[in-house]
Amino acid sequence: MIDGRDDVMAIPFDDLHALYPPSLRSLHIHLEHHGQSAIWMPDMPNALNPNCPNLRNAYFHNFNISLQHPLLIPQLTHLTLAIDPDAIETWNPPKFRDLTDILSRLSVLESFTFQGELQRLHHEDNDIPTDTDGKRIDCPHLRDLLIDVYDPFHVLLLMSRLVLAPTARMSFVSRAGVPLSPDHPMLLRGFRSRMLSQEDSPLAGMKTVQWLTYAPHWADERDRLHIGPVPLWNARAIVCSAWRAGTSEYLKGDLKGHSEPPRPDWQLVFGLTDQHPYEFSPEGLIPFEAFAAAECISFRQRELQLLAPSASAFEALFGHAQTLQCLRVDRKVGTRLLKECAGIMARGSHTRPLGGVKELLAFGINWGQDWTGNGDGGPDITPYYIKLKELIESAQTALQDITIGKECEELVYEEVGDKIRVHTAQLKGPERNDFLFAF
Repeated sequence: MIDGRDDVMAIPFDDLHALYPPSLRSLHIHLEHHGQSAIWMPDMPNALNPNCPNLRNAYFHNFNISLQHPLLIPQLTHLTLAIDPDAIETWNPPKFRDLTDILSRLSVLESFTFQGELQRLHHEDNDIPTDTDGKRIDCPHLRDLLIDVYDPFHVLLLMSRLVLAPTARMSFVSRAGVPLSPDHPMLLRGFRSRMLSQEDSPLAGMKTVQWLTYAPHWADERDRLHIGPVPLWNARAIVCSAWRAGTSEYLKGDLKGHSEPPRPDWQLVFGLTDQHPYEFSPEGLIPFEAFAAAECISFRQRELQLLAPSASAFEALFGHAQTLQCLRVDRKVGTRLLKECAGIMARGSHTRPLGGVKELLAFGINWGQDWTGNGDGGPDITPYYIKLKELIESAQTALQDITIGKECEELVYEEVGDKIRVHTAQLKGPERNDFLFAF
């Protein structure tokens, strides 16, 4: 059926014709890549198209098929197009417009997975957004979406335009690891505007949010990040996940005695490389005002650090997320938060420190550390447990519980145990003894 000696291999049309009985409802083609050249789906005569009117599910893995191919009929409800990284040179990347066209054309599509590469956007392309850009891609029946590509610009552009079913689950992945400073400034602006939209922001109603630095050599982070045909577990990444359910349990999946959360309802994964490991600021991509419905938020990091949000970002979060109950801040994000809360109190801001947060989780903080370094390089000789005590004694917070590492239990309990409940927890896996998380 496949001649591996040819430069370009095609499945003979007669064999393809035999695959298409009128009753065909599902077509699944999966090819293992072993260094062979491109494998492609030939065009079909128009007469063949009516012979598969019942086709609803099409799956192509390591297999080139034009997005205008007549086999991709409007009645499709499930479509998967995927290419393995080691086979990417055999892939004929479609244009961005081809991808948006097929999403518009397959109007009853319920599930769509695209893992591969798209042709690069150029300044002269009509797809580059403008100040008055009103383009949208309405997919009212699409409930399950995975877009996994190499260029973050494609990811941001699709996220700014796709409007799915209200209960849809969606994951967007960029693997390229390029800086998050797009060549087209309007692209990032359009994405941020969509995240803040009161009409159709995909983050509207999301009650649990987690920012996560993903380093797969950590024992409890070797699981796949998504369920697509091509796994993403060998890349370092920054991940933002959101769920419509509001529960602090989703933020404790790496702690002993707690289960990993279910698949997110919304997820954004940005791959990072050694050349661009830290060019990422959470609020630089998604304004924290977009999390107005959040009840639980986490900033979770390990060996790969997450840039701490700014003072204005924290104020925006506490000012807009009126229902925020649980907050997790690990390592530098936690120490930055304590400093910013002190600044909020000193300035007499209308925003309450921590807003209405009642439950705080903080790991990787040395609460007894007697200097931390200010922005100007000078020391701050106030230990973190004193900053926490001052925050609680200010009567400006609703904090009732704090969960920390066991090594700091006695110190923190002595200082604030008579005012709030102090709990301890351990991380899963052998890395719980790492010096960065011994606190």
